[in-house]
Amino acid sequence: MKILIHFHSGTGNAKRVARAFEQNFLTAGHETSLHNIEDQQTPIDWESFDFQLIVYPIYGFNTPQFVVKYFKSLCPLVKPLPTYIVMESGEWLKLNNAAYKHLNRFLKRKKMILRGELHYLMPYNMIFRHTDEMAYRMDQTMQSLAKLDAHRMLALETFHLETIPFGTLISTVVRIQYLGAKINGVFYHVDKKKCIDCRLCVNQCPVKNISYDEKKQKLVFGPHCLMCQRCSYQCPKDAIFTGLFNSWKVTPKYHYQKPYKPEQNKHPNYCKHSYAKYFSWSEERILKGK
Repeated sequence: MKILIHFHSGTGNAKRVARAFEQNFLTAGHETSLHNIEDQQTPIDWESFDFQLIVYPIYGFNTPQFVVKYFKSLCPLVKPLPTYIVMESGEWLKLNNAAYKHLNRFLKRKKMILRGELHYLMPYNMIFRHTDEMAYRMDQTMQSLAKLDAHRMLALETFHLETIPFGTLISTVVRIQYLGAKINGVFYHVDKKKCIDCRLCVNQCPVKNISYDEKKQKLVFGPHCLMCQRCSYQCPKDAIFTGLFNSWKVTPKYHYQKPYKPEQNKHPNYCKHSYAKYFSWSEERILKGK
């Protein structure tokens, strides 16, 4: 089979998930093409693929606007293309399970037929940091689930997420965050004492929202922010503060290696019950092998 994997990733988690699926497809002997949605110049031979997988993080109970715009801009396909979606978030809540539905409206118009959706838990990258032990556990669980779910996709199985009543309505209302992100992004702040003018943030921004004012010798944030947090997350000097009143900060990078010593969890009650359900559900699936 020939498989197309699209991904959009702010701080790297979704890309990591996409690569896990890519490796499983390749190991099973299937031709796989990994496509970063930010690359909108390279032509895609849509008709040559047997199915596609779309991987992205959940932003405010929704598909990132950047992903929606990409698929909305495409011309309808000549023949239907089976499609799977894998979403990742820091909160394994049923409310997040409806995040794909807005995107699916446009997939249908392009003859991309949704066969299944998945929601994986990955380390939280904003406001607070998980322990290295928790990040490692989440990543190892994702790797194991991706192996199982890759085989389900190769068999073109159909499976759908369970959502809560009014989940789609809530997701629709919260979609105001698309506008909120643009407004919020204008207020990003750079600590000039830390900034070394490397301009990595300028080059890495997926929507080219950051520029450098040569006359004023400072970074300028425009009105098109996605709040993907990549600029702050990738900053080598930890110089970029995000959020209203510069109150938010992304976490240091995770290395996804098994920690040598235990670390105190500073936020032990955050989504405690949903995390416990996720790991219990995952372990049961892994033991059963399906």
